[in-house]
Amino acid sequence: MESLPNNWDELAQILEPIHINHLATQHLESCNYKILGYRDSNNKFYEEIALIHSNRINAGVVAAISRSI
Repeated sequence: MESLPNNWDELAQILEPIHINHLATQHLESCNYKILGYRDSNNKFYEEIALIHSNRINAGVVAAISRSI
């Protein structure tokens, strides 16, 4: 596999300390676990999607949601 160009290596090093699960959880909490204006893979539009949440949210679910944001 080819190595990344220097600027991509530098960007990867800068972004590495960011805890994406924590960032995603904070974002979801600030939005009251709702997504507004979403189109699925079939181009069906949803005005609002309310996500199920609890105090014991699964880290795997947060990771999956964060990849889709």
